[in-house]
Amino acid sequence: MKPSTAVLLAALCLPALLRAHEGHDHAPVPGETDAGLGGPIVLSEPTRRNLGLQTHEAELAEIRPALTVPARLTVVPERNARITGAVDGRVTRLDVKLGQNVKRGQVLAEILPLAIGTRPLELTAPLDGVVLRINAAPGQGFKPEDVLLEVADLSSLLAEGLLSQTPELLKFELGQPGRVVLDAGPAVEGRIDRIDPSANAETNTLRAYVLVPNPDGKLRVNLTGKLVLSYGEAQMATIIPARAVLGDLGRSFVFVETEPGTYERREVVTGIRAGERIEIIDGVVPGEVVVTLGNYQLQFIPPAKKAAEPVKSAPAPAPAK
Repeated sequence: MKPSTAVLLAALCLPALLRAHEGHDHAPVPGETDAGLGGPIVLSEPTRRNLGLQTHEAELAEIRPALTVPARLTVVPERNARITGAVDGRVTRLDVKLGQNVKRGQVLAEILPLAIGTRPLELTAPLDGVVLRINAAPGQGFKPEDVLLEVADLSSLLAEGLLSQTPELLKFELGQPGRVVLDAGPAVEGRIDRIDPSANAETNTLRAYVLVPNPDGKLRVNLTGKLVLSYGEAQMATIIPARAVLGDLGRSFVFVETEPGTYERREVVTGIRAGERIEIIDGVVPGEVVVTLGNYQLQFIPPAKKAAEPVKSAPAPAPAK
């Protein structure tokens, strides 16, 4: 086979190999490929760019044990007002829009009770906040139990997390730190503000709520993400992003960038995981750079070949005496 043909076949087979392993983050096993096991991987700048490689420097920082659960932002109940007409009636005027900021006492709508001889009444905001819901329109009839408008103070929100009955459950207390990592935004720090006093009898779960500040109003009700609840004492450790670690079956590894374009696969021993960060007990030291994006693809790229050693010639026979 000509060299050019071999190169072409290799280029065609590599994408197929990557697709065959899509969805797995485990190390290659015997019979699949020995990529990354025999030496450093050396990549050109265009190849690094095509793979979208990203790196992060390991750092010495504090970390605390943490539990990560799905989370949803919700309003603080005591800062949320649902406004009704209190009687049978009809809406005659609506003075606000959805999402509008209102002040306490501001007129929101006008209603006309159905009782004969009554005058129109004004519905006002009971607190400073944002119009969260409108279930009213001019001419619409309503009952006493119908919620016409909802106004909420969104200067702070609660991140609601569902906790299972695990040993960590008894370690959480009011006032402990919590971190909300939103799917649509940055992480927000807060503290545990309330915990259900009893577990749900059907699901054996309970809810914990972390109060997070929202002074600029960018956080929105019902946004989802992860709630990271810390417990125990903080300790100094070598920390890297958790996404840098690959492997399974008790064997974990990372790719360390030893110099620009050169990557070394290295087995690691992991410790505490707190949200998106993980402790490295052995294998990486602070200051070393690990691959955080594109590391999955790296495990299937063949290492650089070592240069062949020159063949030593046999020593010349000694001249006969």
